Formats: sequence, C-alpha cells, structure tokens
Amino acid sequence: MNGVAAAAQVLNIASGSIITGDQTVNILNGATPGASTTLSIMNGAASAGTQTINMLASGATRAGVVNIGTGAAAHAVTIGSTNTTAATTIQAGSAGITLTGAVTSSANITSGTTLVSTTSITATLGDITATNGNFVASAAGKGIVVPAAIISAGATPQTSNARCGQVVFSGVSIAAAADQTLVISNSTITGATTVVMVTMSGGQTGSALSIKSITNSAGSCSIVVTNGTGATTNTANLTFSYMVLN
Repeated sequence: MNGVAAAAQVLNIASGSIITGDQTVNILNGATPGASTTLSIMNGAASAGTQTINMLASGATRAGVVNIGTGAAAHAVTIGSTNTTAATTIQAGSAGITLTGAVTSSANITSGTTLVSTTSITATLGDITATNGNFVASAAGKGIVVPAAIISAGATPQTSNARCGQVVFSGVSIAAAADQTLVISNSTITGATTVVMVTMSGGQTGSALSIKSITNSAGSCSIVVTNGTGATTNTANLTFSYMVLN
C-alpha cells in the first residue's frame, strides 16, 4: 500500500483472531546488506490527530520480550524527545530496572523507592538528594567518603573552606582554669544554625583540655577550649577535625 488515502485505512499483517501455530513476521530481516537500510514507521509530519505505536501494549496479556538494539554491533539507541514538554516513562514491576554500563544524565534522576548501582553513582554537577530517606551503607567498612582539607599548623584564625577537614593551631597558651578561643574561617558555614561536628586532639601532658563551646556564624566557627583547675598550662599545638553537616 502506498500513496495518499482519502479515507481511514486499516492494514493487518498476520493479525488473525484465531491462531493455532507459531507466527514470524520479518521486515528487512535478510542477509547482511551491501548498502545502508532504513526502516521508517510513522515518520511523517502529521497535520492532525495524535500518533501512537503499541508494542506488547494493553492487549498483550501474555508475557513477552521486546529487544531493541541488542545485537553485537555498536548500536546507538535514542529513546524519547528533548522537547521542553516531552516526557519518557520507564516502568517495571518487582523485578526492577537493570542498567548495564555507565549512565549519564543531564537532568534529574528520581527514584520513588530504591536506586541501586553495582559500581558508582556520580554527580559531576548538582546534588544527590534523599528527600525522604537515608544514605545507607549496608556493608561493614563502607560509608560516606568526602575529601578532607589538611591545614598545617598556624595561629588562629585558620582558613579551611572544605566541608570536611583537619586544622592544626599553633601559638596556643591556656593556663589552668583559663580559656582560649580558636577560630576556623570556613565559607561553607552560612550562619549560627549551621551544624559543625568538631573533635579535638593533642595537648600537653598534665593539661586537662576540653571543648567548652562552639559558636558558628557566617563564614566562621569559634571554638572555646578550657583547661582544668590546677592543670598544667598547655602550649602544645591542638588539632581539630571538623565536618560541616548542613
């Protein structure tokens, strides 16, 4: 059938309602051609109505298999449109969706339940966000790994703009029952409500040092260190490990 039809048409291929034997329909399925082959389906510019292609759709009540571009050759397969209002939906039941190889997305990837990768999930730009769930490491020895800035010894204030790091303070002198404030300047701290987890190590033998308070403000974290009554004056360097949590 070719040409322009003035009225609606129905073209059936192997579409009998009662079938007792296996059926095979081949289209461009011969031996490897000596030139290019192109199969176009509904590839014209429509002027009215909508275009719909059904493959194993609502009428297919038996389990089926759809293979697209699964041959051994280096196929380039494109699914979906980049039109600003276009949408592509990929559905699966309890068996889930399996993606083999690297997955690259220039838009958001959203999972309503669980997103699983056997290698890595990487955001080269933007965030990986759990809006109503947790980041869970299920194997012992695994967890969240972040780059840490290591700042060598220096007088307060020390600058470290990473979200995680270690800062060493020199020039420390805390007598017994006295306090000293040490400041980490950090641009990821946005204000007083920013939560910063801080631990302290180091100190002189005989001193009794502890963190008395931590006060955050835009761009800085002020740590007050106190020495115990009757303790030895501390003049040793102090090391602080920190992580900016929000």
